[in-house]
Amino acid sequence: MSKQKCFSSSESVHTFDYIINTNLHGSRCNTAQLVADQDGGTIVPTYDWIGFLVPHFRKLIGIKKGHHFRVHSSQPGVVFMKQRADEATEVEHSLLKEGFDPGEFPEIIEPDGLSAQRQWYLHDKIREFCPDAAKDLTCPLPMVPKPTSRAVTLVPLSPPSVSSSPAPKRKRVCGSCKEPGHNTRTCPTQMST
Repeated sequence: MSKQKCFSSSESVHTFDYIINTNLHGSRCNTAQLVADQDGGTIVPTYDWIGFLVPHFRKLIGIKKGHHFRVHSSQPGVVFMKQRADEATEVEHSLLKEGFDPGEFPEIIEPDGLSAQRQWYLHDKIREFCPDAAKDLTCPLPMVPKPTSRAVTLVPLSPPSVSSSPAPKRKRVCGSCKEPGHNTRTCPTQMST
């Protein structure tokens, strides 16, 4: 419903605030939530969960085969796995390595933001299509120097061989005597036998 309300109106979408306000008034079950603001400030931080968990846990071998998993608070770090619900036996996997402190927390990953090339693209190519009120929000003048444009040259994996003259045509030869000028049906050696 929010998509219909947002995109069926004659008004265009140019800012995140417009999407949030349209969505909040248009739907009760779909609520948009920004994870960052227009100025680049983080509202919902992103954490380095992979870098945090890899030293403390083992990989679960055969996880794609398992369809039923069970964990219990009395055995932290242990996962019980079955391939089918009707299997009688569960396979126990100990995932937790020694030395894990549950009070630790992963590091926050700071977003990189838009590259200089993308910022300048938005400013140079897209800004003209935005209404005046949204130009400085959606496509502001970048604070980074404009990157120099370099022509992208695609290099083939195996460069073609360059020859000055075209390859000579292969001459046809007889299937019986391997001599040029005739075929097996008109071969002189076949006719003489």
